[in-house]
Amino acid sequence: METGVNPALSRNCDPACFAGKPGQLSKIQKGRASRSRFAKKRSVQKHMRFHWSRRLQSKPVVFICNFTRMKNKFTLGIVMLAAIVAIALLAISHTPSEEAQDTTTNTSTIAVVTTIANGESSTTYDSSVPDGTTALQVLQLVADQHGLDVKTTEYDFGTMVDSIDGVGQDTTDNKYWIYYINEESASKGASDYVVQNNDTILWQYEDSM
Repeated sequence: METGVNPALSRNCDPACFAGKPGQLSKIQKGRASRSRFAKKRSVQKHMRFHWSRRLQSKPVVFICNFTRMKNKFTLGIVMLAAIVAIALLAISHTPSEEAQDTTTNTSTIAVVTTIANGESSTTYDSSVPDGTTALQVLQLVADQHGLDVKTTEYDFGTMVDSIDGVGQDTTDNKYWIYYINEESASKGASDYVVQNNDTILWQYEDSM
């Protein structure tokens, strides 16, 4: 290379490419700056494409995960609701109703002895009846259990027994069915007297005079 020759001239370059006003970039410097900006722009675009591609790819996964969580919560809610309903039904089934409680309260029984004497023979029957039963109801219960026929007539003052097992009142001889409580004449009609535990009831066919 000759002394004093500009290296740019040896490469067939226009010296004007290197000339410029003070403070201004040369054409080569401008080209390099332009290529640098283009490279950065492409790098940013490439990064953005990669970022959005990753986001779009991840969305189905996120949707599936969210749907799975929602499905699990819904299933858990149904299971909890079913458990609550089952517990409620179990509690109701084990709670006695008011009617059942009343029935349980009123199921106490008492012992009563009933004797039926028709003037020729007498028969005694032991009975266990609910508390609150009347003397007439005891007689009807005995009749039902032992196949006896009892006929009655309703009056304003109460119910009167007309016949027991075929033996009826006789107005000619003035004979009727009269009952006694614990060997004493009853002070109430048979449909009004409530028997007590261990009462002895006697139905006697006799002259009422």
